[in-house]
Amino acid sequence: MRQAVAEVAQAMAIAPERIDDIKTAVSEACNNVVLHAYEGRCGPLEIEVHTTASAFDVVVRDHGGGMRPQATFGDPLRGVGVAVIAALSDRIELRSAANEGTEVRMRFATAPTATSRRDAVSSR
Repeated sequence: MRQAVAEVAQAMAIAPERIDDIKTAVSEACNNVVLHAYEGRCGPLEIEVHTTASAFDVVVRDHGGGMRPQATFGDPLRGVGVAVIAALSDRIELRSAANEGTEVRMRFATAPTATSRRDAVSSR
């Protein structure tokens, strides 16, 4: 998945450093699906890419159990992926509902803007 998304970004002539950010964030979102969405069962993982002249948007979606409350402090398997995605993207939106799955929407600016990184983080 990460390579396919990177090829789209390369075709858009996005800077290599920015492509590295995109690949890492997509990997983290996909890892979260594999590790948490289906509780050991198989299930679909969907990726969408939407592009404009100034942004590269990626949506990673599953149809699993939805996000659960954070595990106790110090649990190395919880909470790191979303933090990495938030640090690398310009915008992240999390949508999740019990037994309806989770959707992670990530925006990566591809042109200079006056807006700072991580201008919005929201969840449903």
